[in-house]
Amino acid sequence: MGIGRRDFLKKSAALTAASLVGVNLKIKADGVSTFEARGENLVQIPEEVKRSPAYKKEGNIEWVRGVCRFCGTGCKVWLGLKNGKPAIIRGVKESRINYGFLCMKGMLFYKIFRHPDRLTQPLYRKSKKQPFKPISWKEAFNIMADEMIKAIKKGEWTPSGWSGIAYYGSGQALTEETYLFQKLFRCIGTNHVEGNPRLCMASAVGGYLTSFGTDEPAGGYADFEKAQTVFIIGSNTAECHPILYRRIMKNKLANPGGYMVINVDPRVSPTSKIADIHMQFKPGTDLALLNAMAHVIVKEGLYDKEFVSKYVAFHIYEKGKDKNPLIGHEVSFEDYKKFLEKYTPEYAAEICGGNITPELIKKVARRFATTRTVSIWTMGLNQRTRGVWVNNLVTNLHLLTGNICKDGADALSLTGQPNACGGVREGGGLCHILPGHRVVKNPKHRAQLEKIWGVPPGTIPPKPGYHTVKMFSAISYTEEDKKRFPGLKPIHFIWIEETSPLQSLPNMRRFREGFARDDVFVVATDIFPTRTTEFANLILPAAFHFEKTGVYGCTERRSQLTPKAVKAPGQAMPEVWMIVEFAQVLAKKLEKESDPKLRARAKAVYQCVAPFIEAAKRDPWYTLSKEIWNEYAGKVTKGQDSDLSGATYEVLLELPDGVQWPAPTVEIPR
Repeated sequence: MGIGRRDFLKKSAALTAASLVGVNLKIKADGVSTFEARGENLVQIPEEVKRSPAYKKEGNIEWVRGVCRFCGTGCKVWLGLKNGKPAIIRGVKESRINYGFLCMKGMLFYKIFRHPDRLTQPLYRKSKKQPFKPISWKEAFNIMADEMIKAIKKGEWTPSGWSGIAYYGSGQALTEETYLFQKLFRCIGTNHVEGNPRLCMASAVGGYLTSFGTDEPAGGYADFEKAQTVFIIGSNTAECHPILYRRIMKNKLANPGGYMVINVDPRVSPTSKIADIHMQFKPGTDLALLNAMAHVIVKEGLYDKEFVSKYVAFHIYEKGKDKNPLIGHEVSFEDYKKFLEKYTPEYAAEICGGNITPELIKKVARRFATTRTVSIWTMGLNQRTRGVWVNNLVTNLHLLTGNICKDGADALSLTGQPNACGGVREGGGLCHILPGHRVVKNPKHRAQLEKIWGVPPGTIPPKPGYHTVKMFSAISYTEEDKKRFPGLKPIHFIWIEETSPLQSLPNMRRFREGFARDDVFVVATDIFPTRTTEFANLILPAAFHFEKTGVYGCTERRSQLTPKAVKAPGQAMPEVWMIVEFAQVLAKKLEKESDPKLRARAKAVYQCVAPFIEAAKRDPWYTLSKEIWNEYAGKVTKGQDSDLSGATYEVLLELPDGVQWPAPTVEIPR
């Protein structure tokens, strides 16, 4: 169906107005699905959900409560089901995240259900030059298992595990999915486990770890209401996190003169238009700017002397002296002051250019130090070669001024994807980390998980696997790749979940050439065809949001549940079901291998999914995810800083805005 320019502008204007004032428009889903003409009833709501506060009925509309899955804000939504199909989305007024408001993306995602382009059956081709043909799930899992074993045999055993296989996940995936995927691949015997947050949030992770010793922010969105200053750097919050921007704007309007917004960005954006101060500088010079602010704070005695003396240690990195640029070596506060000496406002202003003057640097530094300040940032800081360091410098300002761990004061990195925090960062979806804020290199952490999983000691390889760029370089495997990464081993099998790296990776042409080779077997799990499925051997159709059950963890350490409410199209299935079924097939095939190393892995692979086999048979749409969550939250996170053992499905269904960790008991979030 076409749409004219006039109609497009009218609808866009209406949606923009609705997003600003919080109206929930009832928009007819023209041409959304060829299935609708059949009059098929798509509503499938688990009984446990119907008995909970996450369900209600108003007239002829059934409402199921979940979370928006577009960005990392974590807005709570009601999905309205009318006449047997999804019909409307509205915000949850009781949610302390969005208070009932939604942006345009949140209002419209229900249109994806039953879209005519949805993937609905497994598709396979032996060669990438051949057309796809439909196959059964049983055939798909058998082919996958055979190809994975072939890839393992082509490679070799390394300290990172099997060199020839890999998993690449996403911040779009549910926590249960990422957790079970990484568990499976580590039980198979590889740490080649990565996710697309490596390309966006890894700098924030490194920043938090090196500044605080643990990942994720200490505060949350509630700090916006308590703050006096919001320091926005490297973020176009107005367009990328519009609901949070609305909260900031509301506070600014309610406190004229007492609530200041400072925007630090080389560009003019909708965010900068409401700023009291817009600091524009030459791209890449903000490290000098932030150090100059620290210089002013220290020189003028504006730092929190008690907080610094009791709680802050200083580290510095010197090239040629320190092996680890993220840690460096410890120095005294006096050494830190000496380091800052050259970063005078005059020196920084000359470097930064733009509208940066010594007076402006002093003004902003004084405001930062003398008021309750929340800093927020996104890719402007993270997607760069010095991303960790610039994260550290923002955090440094908070530590110097004591603007941390109290109401209205926080260094708050905003995530772009709905589950980059809860799934990938907490769930162990990167090559160097394990679930529950553990790390691969720590033998105690590996032993803890092996005990919980019931697998033999030594199952998890001791060395981190390949990070994202190295992983895809191992697929392209050119002479340039081998020169860049000495000792690089080729990858011959990769399972990609809910992301399209051949759309989003840098230097895609080189990687596409690698994916096009027939000695690389590519499995892609998604809901739509993508640039990556174009290079796949096997495409597995996934159930979409509200077609399956699972948890997302947003920016502020908050986990929220979205239960199944809608029937998935065709043969589309939840990824957790795919993992359980595939692992059983793989385990049986490994048992028959002549290589004792491969045979030894059969038990661990089977044990990986053994607790969930019955649930996968009985109810793959709800109960299976619940049992996986019980293992992850109830056992894996228990006793960790990210403890979610009190965030049971019952609690998550009950509360309108989920649970923030730490939540070691069910009483704490209630």
